[in-house]
Amino acid sequence: MFLMNEVGLIRNLTSLVANELRFFMNEVGLIRNLTSLVANELRFFMDEVGLIRNLTSLVANELRFFMDEVGLVVHCCSGLGDRTPVNNGI
Repeated sequence: MFLMNEVGLIRNLTSLVANELRFFMNEVGLIRNLTSLVANELRFFMDEVGLIRNLTSLVANELRFFMDEVGLVVHCCSGLGDRTPVNNGI
């Protein structure tokens, strides 16, 4: 009878250890899932930063193009006022 109680005790302890191990593995899985979620959010954030950088570059290029156009207009218009009428010697 004592031996059967000892066997039952060993089975219960083994079951307890197995349950604790399953709980620990579930915790590890949860940590892995949360880590993956954080990594995905970081990738998304970096994609957003890249999009903002691309849009900023696009705006800067458009501004440069506009300034070149303004410079062209100023250059073309600057020659119009340089001509003085000639009095034909009067």
